[in-house]
Amino acid sequence: MSSRLFLSIEIPRSIKERVLPPLKELREAGAVSVPPKNLHLTVKFLGEVRSDKLHKTMDILEKIEFTPFKISIEEIGAFPNKEYVRVVWAGVKSKGLEELSENINKSLKEIFNYEKLTPHLTLARVKNKIMLNSFFQKYSNKKFGSFKAKSFELMSSEFTKRGVEYSVIWSSSGHMVTNDKE
Repeated sequence: MSSRLFLSIEIPRSIKERVLPPLKELREAGAVSVPPKNLHLTVKFLGEVRSDKLHKTMDILEKIEFTPFKISIEEIGAFPNKEYVRVVWAGVKSKGLEELSENINKSLKEIFNYEKLTPHLTLARVKNKIMLNSFFQKYSNKKFGSFKAKSFELMSSEFTKRGVEYSVIWSSSGHMVTNDKE
């Protein structure tokens, strides 16, 4: 059996509350906003991972030293760009996050492909063309706050009738959180 996995950092409630107004405006404009409970920073997307590969991944992750670091969430942008919007994001600034990403990539290089980190907090996905010029003007220089990342997690995502459900499988705080489904 396999699971769809990624490594992430949890966003604190205070930051989630500060991005509620832009999330609401994006929904009203026709975008599909990320539910606040699902907001997170993806450090590395792993994809579909079989049980045997999952155990090897967790063994490697256990050996990564984690030192808490500061993350700032500020400004709003879009992928691929503000004229052709598919994803609306809040910017993430953190030297520690970049170092963690590089360390994870090096540690997992024999199991997963290298993936350059583009630090961002996904706020919404856009399926049809919508006009967001005034939205970007309003929020492009907005600062949503900063926090100290105290751990990173191995997460699984499952598509359900209620939307995407995330579960913590492992945390760098040093213990397995849930059993994988075998």
